[in-house]
Amino acid sequence: MTKKSTAVATPEPELATEALTLKKRALALVIIDQQSYDKAVNLRLLLTDFIKAAKATHKGAIDAAKDSLAQAKKLLSDLTDGPEEALKVLNARIPVYDREQREAKRRRLQAAQAEAQRQAEDDQLELAQTVADAGLPDIAGQIINAPVKAAPVRIEPTFVPSTDLGTRDVWSGACDSLAALVRAVCLLPADAPLDLRLLEFLEINQTRLNKESRDEHNKMNVPGCRAVNNPVPVAKGSR
Repeated sequence: MTKKSTAVATPEPELATEALTLKKRALALVIIDQQSYDKAVNLRLLLTDFIKAAKATHKGAIDAAKDSLAQAKKLLSDLTDGPEEALKVLNARIPVYDREQREAKRRRLQAAQAEAQRQAEDDQLELAQTVADAGLPDIAGQIINAPVKAAPVRIEPTFVPSTDLGTRDVWSGACDSLAALVRAVCLLPADAPLDLRLLEFLEINQTRLNKESRDEHNKMNVPGCRAVNNPVPVAKGSR
C-alpha cells in the first residue's frame, strides 16, 4: 500500500478487489469442522490486518481533512459569533419594548374609553334634568333609566412598530373567573339543556379526588363522583 497524507484518494483497484474478496470469503464461510474453523481464524487475521493497513494508509488524508474542516468552522465562528450574539440580544429587546408600548396604548385607550363613558353618563343626566325642568318628569325618568354606552374612542398612536419585522399571532386561553365558568356549566334552570361543550373546559382534580376517596372510602360525598376500591395483592400482615 502507498501512504497518502494530503488528499483522500479513491482506493487502488487491487485493494478494492482484495476488500471485496475478503468480504465474500468471510460471508460464505460456514464453520462445520476443524478445517473450516481454522480457515475462519486465519481469515479473521487477514481481515484485521487489512482493516488496520487501510486505515493507516488513509489516516493522513483523513486528519488533513479534519484539520481543514476545523479551520473553516473556526473562521466562520470568528465571523458570526459576535453578530449572532448581538442579534439574539436585539431579538429579545425589540419584542419587549413592542409589548410595553402596546400595553401602554391599551391602558391609554381604556382610560379614554372610561372618560368617554363618564361624559356620556353626565350628558344623559344633564338631558334628563333639562327634560324634567321642562315639565316632563316621566320622560326624564325614562332617560335616566335608559342604558348609555359611549361610542368607541380612538387615540393617536405614539409608537410605530418596525416594518422590517413581521409578527405572528400566538393565542392562549385565560380563565378570568372560574366561578363564572362553573355557573355557566351548572347553575342553569332545571328545564334548560346543559351545554355539554362547556364541560370540556373543566378538568377533574384527580389528585384531590383520590385523597378524598382514601379518607372517606364509601362515605365519600362529592356530587357526580364515587369512591372506587381496586384491591391489590399484598403480603399478609403488611396492611
